[in-house]
Amino acid sequence: MSEETIDRILKECGLRQSEVDVYVFLAKHGTLKSRDIAKQLKKDKAQVLRVLKNLQTRGIVEPTLEMPQRFSPVPFEKVLDAFVKAKREEANLIETAKDELLLHWRHIGREKLEAPANKFTVIEGSHRIYFKVHTMIEETRKQFLAVFPIQELLKANNFGIFDAVAKHHLRTTIQFRFLTESLSQPTGATRTISEKVQRRGVILRERNPDFGRGLSPRMVIRDEEEMLLFFAPRTDSGLENAVETCLWTNCKDLIRSFAAVFNVLWSQSVEFSERAAKRWSGETPSTYSVFPTETAQGKYEETLKSAEREIIMLTTSNGLTDLWRNLNTIEEWTKKGLVLKIMAPITGKNFSVANKSLRCVHQTRT
Repeated sequence: MSEETIDRILKECGLRQSEVDVYVFLAKHGTLKSRDIAKQLKKDKAQVLRVLKNLQTRGIVEPTLEMPQRFSPVPFEKVLDAFVKAKREEANLIETAKDELLLHWRHIGREKLEAPANKFTVIEGSHRIYFKVHTMIEETRKQFLAVFPIQELLKANNFGIFDAVAKHHLRTTIQFRFLTESLSQPTGATRTISEKVQRRGVILRERNPDFGRGLSPRMVIRDEEEMLLFFAPRTDSGLENAVETCLWTNCKDLIRSFAAVFNVLWSQSVEFSERAAKRWSGETPSTYSVFPTETAQGKYEETLKSAEREIIMLTTSNGLTDLWRNLNTIEEWTKKGLVLKIMAPITGKNFSVANKSLRCVHQTRT
């Protein structure tokens, strides 16, 4: 057994470092006077004498009857036996009083605790960040939300994030939702990771490119309990290998706000498997159509003529004015029994037009 191990055990027995030093010194050199011990250890004589008295009280050293007294160490095995006996007696005492202690504990009035303070912590480095993500997955009890670019999905896979999802004991009842961007030219690696992610029980959707906005912000949210926000690297920093950084917080208000942002992005996304499958198979997925101005005008007029029950229109303040100029068309719609609903901003310029339109239009909303 090494001396470091002996020191550790003696400290676990309740000895201070100064007491350990004196006992081990006596064990090495035998029976000695306090002044000789102090001289060899280069300690104050009065301090060493106090330590020896403490060790004597605890039954770890024994004094001689001669004057001046000398002190000898109690064998180490006896010290251990005494320590084990004391701990066993403590355990027996607790076991005997256990029922009484629990009964008393149940009657203790519980004070109302203050809400935990909001915390904000900056985490740097991919290993630390994804270790935190891994921990968040293990602690998820309701839902796990993440917005990751496709390259981030590949990195998350390398850190075992999706394997952690697959091993979660509540995987069948928890929603693990990951949102990524749309890829116009998917690679083999992209297809492989998307298939693996979904096999692990993750709901994977991609941002619909027809809405025009990029995939932002990058974030991870667990149960409205904690959140990671990834910082976008500066493009003008000149650092190609900048350390990845994110902000961790348990601020409930902030988490709920970003969860709402996630749900909006999610509602404007499509199932990754369906869209990607069509793209990989060469099919063109269903999207919104964009027409030249003249074609769009014709399509607009054709749509209005085909109306049978109602027309719902979202237009600008100028658009409302232009619509009023075609009063005959409005009257024609009214005669056909069509319900016309218009949403448009009302300004000083088109206020009178809006008032006049009320006579012909069934419902106008501002």
